[in-house]
Amino acid sequence: MSRNRIVIAAIAVILLAAAGIGAWYIFGSGQDSMPAPQAESAAPSAAGGPAPAPVMLVVDKGAIMEGSKAGQDIGRQVQAFAAQARGELSGQMKALQSEGQTLKAQAPGMAPDVRDKRIAAFEAKQAALQQVTAKKEDQIKQAVAKAQQTLSQKLGPILKQIMDERHANMIVDKQAVVFGTDPSLDVSMEAIKRLDVQLPSVHVDLAQAPAPISP
Repeated sequence: MSRNRIVIAAIAVILLAAAGIGAWYIFGSGQDSMPAPQAESAAPSAAGGPAPAPVMLVVDKGAIMEGSKAGQDIGRQVQAFAAQARGELSGQMKALQSEGQTLKAQAPGMAPDVRDKRIAAFEAKQAALQQVTAKKEDQIKQAVAKAQQTLSQKLGPILKQIMDERHANMIVDKQAVVFGTDPSLDVSMEAIKRLDVQLPSVHVDLAQAPAPISP
């Protein structure tokens, strides 16, 4: 059995890529789950009359997640959780890395059966630590998803209120706008102001997410 089988777990994986998690909650799939406000129907009336003319507004969901107090609060908590996870796992990762390096150096001089057993034991430890890492990352993601849902539920009625005030019957994501010349159609900042008043913070509750198992 070649010593090339011994694989040292990547630090970026073991430590959850903490710098990236803070960006994930803003730019990841959580944006797409934000419910759109209920718009007035643009279908023709039952009497066969013409459909109402579209009156459109634009909202930048990413800007709201990034710029609102609640979104920033979620980000701060995620960074704290990632730092805590890094601290909890770094000692185990360093010990495993040291063990792997020692095993690489000693493997050529070992009897084949001894070498195989040592490699198998090392790989089992590595797999267990990677499992704990994945569980912890899933725990953070699930907690963040719930916090984002809370934010989205509060944002929906705010956007509907803005639509009613501006007599609009349609609101679209800014990312879908190919070309536009009227910046007043973008109601993102107004939505952020109202959201900051109604929801200045959101608790990211790791206690409600499945706890990671120990190796």
